[in-house]
Amino acid sequence: MLSFLSRFRKRPAPITSPPWFEEEDALDQIDQKRARGEISDAECELLRKWATDGYVVLDNLVPEADIDGMNAFLESTITASKPIPRLSYLGVKLEPDSPPIAISHEELLKRFTPEQRVEMLARSNWRIHGFHEFDANTRRIFRSPAIRAQCSLIMGRPAKQFASINFMYGSAQKLHQDIGVFHIIPRNYLIGVWIACEDISPDCGPLEYYPGSHRSGWYEGFDNYPQTNLRTAAPEHQAGYHRFVAEEALKYERRTFCAKKGQILLWHGQLIHGGAEVLKPTTTRKSLVIHYVTEGVEKSSEVVGPFNW
Repeated sequence: MLSFLSRFRKRPAPITSPPWFEEEDALDQIDQKRARGEISDAECELLRKWATDGYVVLDNLVPEADIDGMNAFLESTITASKPIPRLSYLGVKLEPDSPPIAISHEELLKRFTPEQRVEMLARSNWRIHGFHEFDANTRRIFRSPAIRAQCSLIMGRPAKQFASINFMYGSAQKLHQDIGVFHIIPRNYLIGVWIACEDISPDCGPLEYYPGSHRSGWYEGFDNYPQTNLRTAAPEHQAGYHRFVAEEALKYERRTFCAKKGQILLWHGQLIHGGAEVLKPTTTRKSLVIHYVTEGVEKSSEVVGPFNW
């Protein structure tokens, strides 16, 4: 494998040790914290679930009014008359058989009628990155103190949000681990947050995940991570990675997150997950994904191309 290690502009890291939950005595550490009164019974249970299964499900952290407001504003952008600067849609199919592309809101409004836009996006598996920059409802969810508190509890350090994606339909995304997409050192100071923005049915291609798979091995082709991962790897290593993850997933039980509106799944950066098959393409799967890290571990600015996206 061609190594890019010499090209990685490595800078001193403020954190050099892995997260506490990666240590062999993680469960003992949780019990000791509870015995000292540092965490409650509920927090103890949450942390044990995280260390053992690599995910937790949380309720009642996000006001339903913010979810409704976000959904309404997101859908209103499709038929809007005034473009929103810097807003773009990804995965849009201009024609039924055309490949998905990225298109700006301005171009969408300029080239197509409201009726054409509705039809176009109804057949597209589209998404928007960074919608919190344009909508106050999304921004409140993105900055939620309640979600941040839970992520900080899990990390054992102050957590901060750094990316968001809004989905309208099931992603049908291949099985992967988020650490294979992001550039995080030390690995696994990363938490994915998946928020159901409507009741999720089995037909819409719900999120699928494999409890315990955060303990699976590491793909040897990414031997100089964080420089090399899916974003920077050559095609043969991208294919090799997906074969590796698919084989690892067979060792664990598959589950789907058919959540109620407002439920949240937090998952470990190495938990294997993806998008289940969409059985009814017209069925929406409205969701918001946010990722949390702690200070100084996100290294994408130090990674060099070429990039796959």
